[in-house]
Amino acid sequence: MSDLEKIGKQYPKDNKTDPSGFLARARLHQSVFRSKHLDLSYDTYGNYLKKSDAEKGKNFYDGFKIFEAVKKCRNYNKALYANLLRSEHIPFNIFIPLDKDRDYCKNVFEEILKSNIYSIDNVSSVRLRTS
Repeated sequence: MSDLEKIGKQYPKDNKTDPSGFLARARLHQSVFRSKHLDLSYDTYGNYLKKSDAEKGKNFYDGFKIFEAVKKCRNYNKALYANLLRSEHIPFNIFIPLDKDRDYCKNVFEEILKSNIYSIDNVSSVRLRTS
């Protein structure tokens, strides 16, 4: 199989949907990433994982039990589990690791918010220091 065949089909209407070409370049980038770095086959278009790989959590970082957390709150959903071009998986890949180390999480948010944080009880609950 040639490299082009491994990268997979690209959506033919990308340039019509987005005349700037950004969408087509992003899809191609994710298709190349899937082929070369994940070394997985594609489904439909190059930026989609096959369902069998998607159900193994290949769209998520392999650590911090991220995929286990995803499965607890979302059943299989092609957009989340299989589409490498969508951004739905990004919050899981960022915030679940931050929730595992609250001190590190506090330091990250203090830097981002340029503020002193008293504590982070969980990733969705931040209390700012008032003094």
